[in-house]
Order: sequence, then structure tokens, then C-alpha cells
Amino acid sequence: MNRERELAKAFVGLSDTYAPDFDPLRLFHRLVHSCRGLLDVDAAAVMVADARGT
Repeated sequence: MNRERELAKAFVGLSDTYAPDFDPLRLFHRLVHSCRGLLDVDAAAVMVADARGT
């Protein structure tokens, strides 16, 4: 599969998480998994900050 198709598939997969029963942990899991596959890295993480930056 070419890179553009993989990226489009990742965005579609991430958009599927937006629903009335939204689960942020599911979104973060899919985001990290997609980044690892697209960027060919060993690890990825999500950092969450509040409005004050903490």
C-alpha cells in the first residue's frame, strides 16, 4: 500500500473514534499505533496538557 493511502486510512480510522460515546484512550491508542506505522519508529506517545500548559 502506498504512503498516501496509508495516511488516508489512518485519518479515516481516527475519525471513527468521534462518536457520542467518545473514548479519549481509544483515540490515543489508535493515534499512537498509526504514527508508529506511518513513521517507522519503535515507539510513540501522546502528551496531554491543560489550558495552562501543565
